[in-house]
Formats: sequence, structure tokens, C-alpha cells
Amino acid sequence: MEQQTPLSEQFHGPASQQTRALERTLRRTWIPLARTWRLTPRGIRLLKRVTDPTDRVPVLRGTRVEPARIGGRPAEWVLAPRALTQLGLAPAAPTGAAAPAGANSPASAIAPASRVATPPAVTPPAQAVTPPTAGPVPTDAPIVLYLHGGGFVFGSPRTHRNLVSRISHVTGIAALALDYRLPPEATLPAPTEDALAAYRELLAAGRDPRRIVVAGDSAGGNLALSLALHAAEAGLPRPAALVLLSPWADLSLSHDSFTRNGLLDPFIPPAALRRFARVATGATPSARGTGRRAAPAPALDP
Repeated sequence: MEQQTPLSEQFHGPASQQTRALERTLRRTWIPLARTWRLTPRGIRLLKRVTDPTDRVPVLRGTRVEPARIGGRPAEWVLAPRALTQLGLAPAAPTGAAAPAGANSPASAIAPASRVATPPAVTPPAQAVTPPTAGPVPTDAPIVLYLHGGGFVFGSPRTHRNLVSRISHVTGIAALALDYRLPPEATLPAPTEDALAAYRELLAAGRDPRRIVVAGDSAGGNLALSLALHAAEAGLPRPAALVLLSPWADLSLSHDSFTRNGLLDPFIPPAALRRFARVATGATPSARGTGRRAAPAPALDP
């Protein structure tokens, strides 16, 4: 029988001065607002407009960002300088600068440091079009499939582009960030279906599952766990690894870790998290339960 790797928790600290300053600011400004924000359809759309930036998102200098579609959903490739070096691709030109001659760039598109690459004006012949799932990354190269957080209510690849660019740079691996469906247009299990469809398409494109890492933060961590479980149920090969950044692993909010740690979160207070869970699952608290689609794994308790 194949040996299973146990789950583990790692703690890093102390927090930097910048992190502590951000926490104080969030507790003073955002937390009171989050406690009372109305999660009606109109309120959710307003929340998305407030939190979702434009395409001009600060990222690591030299990062290339290219639009894509995968599993029927919008997505974006994020390639930080170290990932570009590993792939032998040219770094992004600074905003307003011309791309270097002869740069190895898909469809001759070089992304400015903080903008999404613009598709070329002339579409190449059909046989020369790069498949969306391949994008700028060869199918034999390792990739990160990134699933953003946001309580299954808000968030997008744009809100997490800076974080994903840093992950790409630290690891030297290209990242593909998925824009999965969210309320009020769709609730769970739609995000899980989108993530699974993206993973299926990566496999169908010829990517080796042993070179696909699925990562996510908060709700995206839940989604990464759910993707792995649903892939196993469907008989698909499992990804190389899961990277879970502060995952919201229990949507039932019934485990001790939520009671002990709820007030430590400087971004989403417990009252707001409960409302997020109701909206995300389209259910009342009593109906949520701990079904696999809503809460694929209990929170880790020491």
C-alpha cells in the first residue's frame, strides 16, 4: 500500500513591522465594515467592485501576465522573473518600453510590468495558434494552478496577482490563476466544478500531473482540497502537491480552531465568515453540514 504523507502545520514568525502595521490598519478600518456589510446580490457586486483592482496591479518588476481560458473560465498566466529565466523566456518590458528584438515570446506579446499582455492584432494561422492551456509554458514544464481566496464571495486573479507573482518568483514556476464562478451568479459546487474542469483540461493538454501543484489561500485552500478529493473520486491522477495558505477548510465552522482563532483573523471577523458560508453554500447554517462539497476536510487542530 502506498504510504500517505501526513498533514502538517508550519508556523513562521515573528511578523514583520510591515505586516503588523497592515494588521492594525485592517482592524481599525476594514473589520468594522466587514461586520456590517450586507451580502445581498447588490452588496456582493459592490464588494467586488471595492476589492477588485483594475488590470494595472503592482507586481514584481519584470513579471509577465497573459490572459487565458481554461475549463471554460477566464484565467491568467503569471510568470515572474525567475520563472521566465527557468523557461528561457524574455522578461516583461517596462511600461512604455519596446520589447527586445527576437524575444522568445508567445504570439510576440510581452506584458508590461503591471499590465496584462495585449493579444496581437493579427491572428496567426489556425495550426499555429497556441492552446490556451499551454500558453507561454511548455507542457512538460512544472506549473502552479492557483485558486484565489475571498470567502467564496469575492476575489479574482487580479486581487491575488501580486501574491501569485511572488510565489512564481520564489519557486521559479509559472502560475495559472483561475477565475472561478462566485455569487451572486453561482454558489458551491460551481467553484469546485470550475477547478476540476481546469485540472481536467491541463491533463488533456498533455501535462504530467506530477508536475502540477495546486495552491490556494483561504477559500482557495478549501477549493484545492476539494479539487484533490473530486479528482480522486473521478479516477484522475492526483497532482504533485497541494499548497494551502491559511485554508478555510471547514465551512461548517464547527471545529474548535474556529472558536479559538476566529478573533485573530485581521481580515474577516467570525460574524462575517458565517454570512460568507451561508452565501457560498446557498444554505442556512443548519443545512450546510459537513458534506464533501462544502467542507472537504476538518480544520487542523493541534
